[in-house]
Parts: sequence; C-alpha cells; structure tokens
Amino acid sequence: MKIGILGGGHLAHYLARAAALFGLDVAIYDPDPQAMALRYTAHGFSASWDDAEALARFAEDCAWVTIEREQVPLVALRLLAERGVALRPGVDELDVLQDRLALKRKLDARLEVGRFRKVSVATDVLDAAQEFGFPVWLKARRGGYDGRAVVKVQRAADAQPALERLVDYGELYAEANVGALRELSVTVVRAANGDMRAYPVVEVVPRADMCHTVLCPAGIDEASAIRATEAARDAVVLLNGVGAYTTRLFELDANEVVVHKVMPRPHESGLYSLEGVITSQFENHLRALLGLPLGDVAQIAPATVSIALVGERDGAPNPNVLAEALQTEGVHVHWYGHPRALTGRRMGHINILGYSTDGAEKVGLYCLSRVHL
Repeated sequence: MKIGILGGGHLAHYLARAAALFGLDVAIYDPDPQAMALRYTAHGFSASWDDAEALARFAEDCAWVTIEREQVPLVALRLLAERGVALRPGVDELDVLQDRLALKRKLDARLEVGRFRKVSVATDVLDAAQEFGFPVWLKARRGGYDGRAVVKVQRAADAQPALERLVDYGELYAEANVGALRELSVTVVRAANGDMRAYPVVEVVPRADMCHTVLCPAGIDEASAIRATEAARDAVVLLNGVGAYTTRLFELDANEVVVHKVMPRPHESGLYSLEGVITSQFENHLRALLGLPLGDVAQIAPATVSIALVGERDGAPNPNVLAEALQTEGVHVHWYGHPRALTGRRMGHINILGYSTDGAEKVGLYCLSRVHL
C-alpha cells in the first residue's frame, strides 16, 4: 500500500517516517526539486502543481493522498479528484480552509472566533475600527502564508497605506484585536468513524511569524485547557475532518478562548509529539486515513518543550551543528538537512523532555547557546 503526500518539507518527512512503521510506501510531490523529503522516498516527483500527467504518476496506486501544508494549490487537488483519487482533505474542504474569511464565517456559526468583517476600501476599515476599536488587523482572504498578507492598522491614517500594501492579495477582511494573554494550539485527530484523540493543549511562542517555541503542557488553568480542547474538537467535527487537524487559539481573560485558525494537517506546534507523546501526530494522522485504531496521546514525561533551530545567516549549513547540539544531554535533535542555510529559515528543531516546562525550556535554551547556525 502507498500513501501520497503533496508537499515535500520536514512535515512530509515525518509522515513518511511514520508510514514506514506500518510498512507503507510513500510518494511525495513537490515542485521544488530540492524539497528535503524527496530524498527519503523512492517515489519522489518534482513538477508543477498543474502538471496533470506528473500528478497521475504520483498518485498511481496510492490508497490516499494527503497534504503537508494547506497552501497546496487547489488545481492539484482538482486534477487528482478528476481521476478519482481519494483525498484528505478534499477539494471543497481545502477551498474553505484556504479562504480565511470563509473559514471564519463557518467557525463563527458555533464557536468563539473574535469579531471580523469583510472590507474593500478605507472607509470599510474605519467602520471596522469604529466597531472593534483600534488596532485592527487587515488580512488577505487567501495567500500570503509567510505573514506578509497581514497589516496592523493602529490609527485612521494607516487605513489607506495598509490597503495599498495588500493590493496584490485580492479580497480582504478586518479582525478585531482580541488582547490575547497567550497563543495556544491543540491537535485533534479524528477517524472516519468519529473517534477522536485530542493532544495536550500547548502554548506557542512565535517569533518572526514562525512557531518558534512550544511549551507542553501550556501553563494555563484547567478551565482554559478544557475550553481550548472542546473548541478544537468542535472545529474538527464542524469541518467533518478526518486525520490530524491543528487549531490555533488565543487565551483571553477569565479563562475564555477564541479560535484563530484551523489547519488540516500535522503542524509545527505538534513536533513535540515525536518524543513527548506515546503516539505522534504523524502516526495518528496515518492511522486515521487508513481506518486503523487511533493511538494513545498521553504524554511520556510531565513536560516537553520544542524549540526551532533557526538559520542566523545565509550560506552553507554548519557541518558541526549536530555535534554542538548533542553536547547538551537530554535533547532530541532534529536536523532537516537543508542544502543551504537562510536567515530566518527553520533548519531543524530540538525536543526536550523534563519534569517541568520551565526546566525543559532552560535546557533547550542552553543547547541553543552552544549551536551556531
């Protein structure tokens, strides 16, 4: 049996590694011939997203085709669907998930998502600010997954310049500033029969629009954790999702949480599960696709911290990075093997298991101090 993965980054690599546990072949498709996961499969395909012939060869004999990132162009899924390929997520589902405003509207029917409204011109932005208060976040409905399709509007004079910055992104919408205490993430895996497993609620500490540090479990009250978990489960049910779905949330005062976004795939905020949980998000994602019983998601240690290894300069990767990182006992080093280091690029990550998140984070930061990327 073979599983197909659209996208060839490090998350695809971990899905392939999980597939190997079950003796499955994996086909990986990515337009970038240097995509790291392509080197780990005998069935690697590098062609454009609209190459129907290449996609057909890629999907041949695949029991399922899944995605590594939600930015996969819909044209690829449509070409596969026309050939009757089994897809998770499907075309219509991914279409909604790629449209941030459509997703907000869908989630808003049952969940707390924060206030939002569609905008087109500067007066619309000012109307939103009058309703929500400054600042407001101006966002593109689609695209700009690198964080460039988001502009903070702090005063009336910023409205028109913000619109001009996003002019190439098409339709826009505005979001209220929710005043979050912290950002949370919950991965839920759902089987086709409705069985679900919710991973621990984690705190995400972003840096430069990147999921940089993940603290598991999040240092929040039990009431907040319960609400975050329930919201994540409800979001997956509402979307009729099968597989791993990651919900990002904001914690507010009084143990309230609001849903920020939902991604239909394993996520960087769940990388801690590779060593920190009995069954990783990647293995459970495949179990759900294959109709296998879902695995236990209990933590192995009381706390796990995952910290990104980020490139500090452009150039050849440091050949000694593994030796330097492994000088710190107790860390699990994941080096992605990018052929070139770029400033701000995620080059790998480290997972640290400990008795407390504070202690594990200190070990991780000490490890980072010894690594020069």
